[in-house]
Amino acid sequence: MDNKRYMQVDGSPDLFRDTHSGAIVNINEMEVQRARKMKAARKAKAEEFEQVKEDVQQMKGDLNDIKMLLQKLAEK
Repeated sequence: MDNKRYMQVDGSPDLFRDTHSGAIVNINEMEVQRARKMKAARKAKAEEFEQVKEDVQQMKGDLNDIKMLLQKLAEK
């Protein structure tokens, strides 16, 4: 690492601060990969939740349609 641009964060051997941008950079590749996997898992879970919400909304609409049809049949 360029010693002029990056300064090690006190108490953490894997973290360096970019002196130009102020960003914290993790040089531990295994930790970076683990963080990426966790982010992907959170995103997949959120997408699954949204899909379930959409499915429930669709089922509610379908049930209302069925209810209305049954009411019409009962009226006849």
